[in-house]
Amino acid sequence: MNHLLRRIFLRCRLKGEILSKFSELESVVVERLPGWCRREDSLVRCIAVNGLRRLHLKDVLATSTLKELLHDPDADVRIDSAYALGELEVDSCVEDLVEIITHDPVGEARIEATKALGKIGVARVVDPLVDCIRNDGYPELEVYSDEAESNPCWEVQSEAIIALGEIASHSVVDPLISFITESDYDDLQDLGFRTLLKVDSSRAHQYIHQQYYKGDKAEKRRVVRALADSRGEGTNLGALSKQLIVDLNRSLDDEDPDIRLNAARALAQFAEAPASLALCRLLLDPNHFVREKAGEFLRQAADAEAIELLHDMLKITDPELQQLIASVLGQIGNVESGLIMSEILTVPDENLQIELLKNIGLIADSQVLPELIEFLGEDINDDMRLQVIVALGQVCSDSIEEVPSDIVSATQECLYPHIFSSNQAISVAALEAYVKYCENPGEFLLGILQIQEVEEDVTLNQDEGIAADETAVEPEISTENYAEDDSESIVDDENIIIKEEQVPLDEFLGELPEDGNPKSSTLASIFSREPEEESQPVEAPLPVGSAEWIPIYAARLLAKHTDLNQQIVDVLLDISENADESLLKEIVDVVSHVKMPQILGFLEQCLAKEGGAVVLASLHALKEMALPLTDLTAVKELLSSDDPLIRRRSLELVAINDEQSLNQYLQQAFADDDRDVCLTALEFVKKENITEELRAAVLSMLMKSGGDLTVPIAQMLRRVEDSEAISLLLDKVLDEDLKEYHWIFISALTEAYKPQLGTRE
Repeated sequence: MNHLLRRIFLRCRLKGEILSKFSELESVVVERLPGWCRREDSLVRCIAVNGLRRLHLKDVLATSTLKELLHDPDADVRIDSAYALGELEVDSCVEDLVEIITHDPVGEARIEATKALGKIGVARVVDPLVDCIRNDGYPELEVYSDEAESNPCWEVQSEAIIALGEIASHSVVDPLISFITESDYDDLQDLGFRTLLKVDSSRAHQYIHQQYYKGDKAEKRRVVRALADSRGEGTNLGALSKQLIVDLNRSLDDEDPDIRLNAARALAQFAEAPASLALCRLLLDPNHFVREKAGEFLRQAADAEAIELLHDMLKITDPELQQLIASVLGQIGNVESGLIMSEILTVPDENLQIELLKNIGLIADSQVLPELIEFLGEDINDDMRLQVIVALGQVCSDSIEEVPSDIVSATQECLYPHIFSSNQAISVAALEAYVKYCENPGEFLLGILQIQEVEEDVTLNQDEGIAADETAVEPEISTENYAEDDSESIVDDENIIIKEEQVPLDEFLGELPEDGNPKSSTLASIFSREPEEESQPVEAPLPVGSAEWIPIYAARLLAKHTDLNQQIVDVLLDISENADESLLKEIVDVVSHVKMPQILGFLEQCLAKEGGAVVLASLHALKEMALPLTDLTAVKELLSSDDPLIRRRSLELVAINDEQSLNQYLQQAFADDDRDVCLTALEFVKKENITEELRAAVLSMLMKSGGDLTVPIAQMLRRVEDSEAISLLLDKVLDEDLKEYHWIFISALTEAYKPQLGTRE
């Protein structure tokens, strides 16, 4: 009884289970694998070798077979065999792998053999690996050296050095030092230093310090780079740490920018070293690349002391430096940073202002609201205005109860006019931000949905009073939303594209100080009003052209910010009667969040619409609602749609609601040319509905796919424990008429019995 079969019996005995026929057939697959490894077809041999690895077979027969195949005439078989032996950590094959390294004419085979020795990691592989390094990876063996851009022997040599680092034996130190000293290749010397850092050896530590302290510029650069790159790789420097910290701090003033940057990175290896302060220091470096990289590392390594220093550095009047510091502070997310950045928003540099606003928004602290409101009232361009509005939306906490009522009111007043901006990005951002400050967002959004477009097609420039004609543009609709759930912010949504249009701001600005001029509307003027005059959103007609997108985004926000009740649903259904395709799709999305019988009829009607986006939205909604459907006629008709995504969603609904006739639709799906339709159908195959016809359709699909569906089909067979399908596959491997498919069958068989993660063997 072989090794795997013993495991199977033991596992079932411990669980008190009777060995199922499906489990019994695993032993048949295991017994036949060595024979398949000797098939005439080299592709079959490769698949069988991978099967031995996949099933984690380490018995004598399996390992001896793999060792034999190290000498296979086909290079791919040798490569796969070396890889399998390394993954299985078969220490009895060391000599065979060494022979591949020293004699195989194909570089990739030698590379895999070298990697395998590193994974096996026994002491007796050190000498062969050292010999490989000294012999430059045996370039004289390479048969493809004239065709390749670089000789594979260099990679063989590199992998040998890496393998020595995995073993981390003291015996590798002297050979590595010798190699580093003699080598003319910088990248191999770097690799040698990184390998030495993994060895807990006083001899290695002394050499590293010597090269750093007394070596030439290139050697010093190499040591510092190795120290910086070795973070998290098991570097062990013992008593050398204190001296290195002193030396690395000195290197922050080195004339070489590479040494300065890597010295700061290397300091992060030591808990007692002020690495983040060193990185702060490099933000002032004369080299632009060093500054940018220091900022990148600081985003991950800054501590409280570094944050305090960054706050002080932000006051340095240098826009480029301030932008970099602002981006670092924004990623760190310290609340105090947001307040400090808001205090310098009036700087004259626009790029710096935008960077400050972006990162104030990232920090998302509501204490900065007064400064943002004040800034939005200034004379700023659209890019700046958009960034302020986005920040206003970001800094609002989940509950507006934490924000003082006067601030909430002031924020609403400054945002409301921008909802009707001719700039779509500003309009959408303002709408999304405004809703966050509403006590009753549902009522507000329903009002927006019902606003009628102004009849007159005339707009006025608010500053010059010049009339301009604009033409509304229909939104473009994408059906990609329903491949995956769409949870992104509507500000970045690209599914609807509208041309920007000029709109009459004076029609909806409402009551503003100083004769309605929005540029003079400051925080001071808002707060100076009497309590009874506190601003409230002003009901205003919708500017020309805005109707194309505002209701659409209002509908999207409705489900996100409200608890949908009967009243809201009734209003939405009324609006849907006259809605265009883009708005109708959004309404369908909204009502999918509620389970009301009246919604079913509405969604079933939407299935007959011509627009693919509405149909997909309706199918998605019906699935999400999970209510039983009594009439599947419309859904079943969609199984023949030209759109594969519609076919998939329709199949899901049929599978959920009509199990009795499901098989015929699954068979139809298995013959579909779209891969995702086939994958969806596989999800609905169960033990209870598997039949001979369905099984035949699955195996036909397996052959038709050319191996592309092997893994999902094998996973399905394992899930339903279809022993009949396994038996058929075993028979097909013996059928000479199906010879071209044998590799697919073997791959499916081994995948079906692959040990699952989290299971104990």
